[in-house]
Amino acid sequence: MRSLIFSERWPTVDLACSDVSPEVSVTFTDPQAPRVEWLEVNYKPPGGAWSSVSDFTTDFAPGTLFTAKFKLEDLNADLSSCVLKAIGPDETETALFVGGASGEIELISAEFRLDEGDWTIVARVADRTHRVTEAVLTEIGGSTPVALRIRDGTSSLVANPVAVPRGHPINQPILVTLACSTLGATIEFQRVPVGGAAGEAWSPYMEPVTVFPNSSLYARARAPGMTTSPMVKHEYRLLDLERGGRISD
Repeated sequence: MRSLIFSERWPTVDLACSDVSPEVSVTFTDPQAPRVEWLEVNYKPPGGAWSSVSDFTTDFAPGTLFTAKFKLEDLNADLSSCVLKAIGPDETETALFVGGASGEIELISAEFRLDEGDWTIVARVADRTHRVTEAVLTEIGGSTPVALRIRDGTSSLVANPVAVPRGHPINQPILVTLACSTLGATIEFQRVPVGGAAGEAWSPYMEPVTVFPNSSLYARARAPGMTTSPMVKHEYRLLDLERGGRISD
């Protein structure tokens, strides 16, 4: 017997054949979930003119105005809502755009300013069947996750590492990609049980990290001659499907 388990928050499906191979589980993208495509990010520094952001290793001055443009697409033409948010290193969230969506394709443009710091930009889109997709801002036309860095001209702080996917409830091991927009930076990470603090032993990031349910992932980035980035933390709690998708303690 085959079992299909749909995640309401992240568009993946767990397909397992319990009669033939109970040890095998395959995860793939739900083709019916909404999709997000980043089209462009523009910026206007204080007293300056609009330009396209082509290099996310740039530090932007406080007071810079941004526009982010992205496309939502749903094969079933039942888009419902969209939220664009900025997430700081301490998981502080700032809503940049909140609005409805409809049909098969919707183009969204949001204008915003950010306080000083490093910000992960995330689009969260839902359809009327409660499928939800979260997409972290990437290089335009690419897949590398990036952050918007609001700094004054004297900052020597390495950019915060960005994790994809971000912390969320899971019911099986997943791969998490880490990236840093500071040129020449190296990333270090730790995996500990949920609720555990980071220790002294850090591992160098070389490839996507396997994260298990009820784990916390800590990451930081270093670069020669610069100040080490703040430590970021992502929690991947166990999603208990037998309890109706509740998060286990």
